[in-house]
Amino acid sequence: MTAKTQRFTDFFAQAVRDLPQRTREILAQRYGIDPQSSQTLGAIGERYGLTRERIRQIIADGVRTVRQSTRDNKEIYAPLEEAVCARGKIIPEEELLDAVSSSDHRAERGAARFFVDASENLRPLKRKDVVKAVVHVEFDEEQWTRVKEIVTAILSDVKEPLAHEILHKQYTKHPEADTQVDAETLHHYLTPVTDIAKNPFGRWGLTQWSDVRPRSMRDRIYLVLKEKGAPMHFRDIAAAIDAHGLSRGTTRTNIQTVHNELIKDQRFVLVGRGMYALRDWGYVPGTVRDVITQVLKEHGAPMAVRDVVAAVEKKRDVRKMTVLVNLNQHFKKVRRGVYTLPEEEA
Repeated sequence: MTAKTQRFTDFFAQAVRDLPQRTREILAQRYGIDPQSSQTLGAIGERYGLTRERIRQIIADGVRTVRQSTRDNKEIYAPLEEAVCARGKIIPEEELLDAVSSSDHRAERGAARFFVDASENLRPLKRKDVVKAVVHVEFDEEQWTRVKEIVTAILSDVKEPLAHEILHKQYTKHPEADTQVDAETLHHYLTPVTDIAKNPFGRWGLTQWSDVRPRSMRDRIYLVLKEKGAPMHFRDIAAAIDAHGLSRGTTRTNIQTVHNELIKDQRFVLVGRGMYALRDWGYVPGTVRDVITQVLKEHGAPMAVRDVVAAVEKKRDVRKMTVLVNLNQHFKKVRRGVYTLPEEEA
């Protein structure tokens, strides 16, 4: 462990050295600087025979004392404040701890968390609509709330996840938008929000949407196909689920499971050998003959071969020769190169 990653534990030891021993122990246990601690108020209280409220008071008094004795120590607080201000003056606590300490040093992260509480310029943002976050005293919570409400309204209106640059463009067009919120600030503002998140492809949406937080294998398949925007083989879909971190745990996605779900869900259409597409794209189920029949019915008149082929290709991943064979075998030729429905289908 380098001196840099140990700096907050060193600062902590110096800052609390004049406090009563019990207070030092309780602070270390509460903030996880003591590796044996469960950190809960109840567990600490049982250890000392004190109530949870009394433990809370001891912690508050200890933090207040350290705040007074270290308020001018820029070596302690400057890295914390700089990390928060660099991210729009609001940052998830875990992201802040990642920025100033080693992710595998529990005591160091606990000590950094202690100095966040002891800082005069930082405070936790305690709201149900954000993850545990830290803000600077200059953070404009009213502005942030308005931004969040506008973005929620935009996403609710478009009803699909948006790339960040598109979302910011939509935001700037809103009549109530704050022009001082640039694309970077918007990103920082949205990161701690619990009901807005990026999906695995980096698009913002509402967390209740299945294409933001897919909950089932069918949702994952749909998200992969939607992002690809073109038919995919079921093996490639399974590989993409793993490649984009959509699979649960470390187990590789079962290819046969993916194939089974594709077959059972009407949102997916078999458009070629092992190839699947979304029905939303205009692809239709059935044989090539069925597709040609639908094309001719929709057109309502005889069609040239080239037009039939073009229309079928929009609905099915199929070779031109396959379309021609089906036209010759199952449909009525009006004149050279022009076909219509057989009499029984007309």
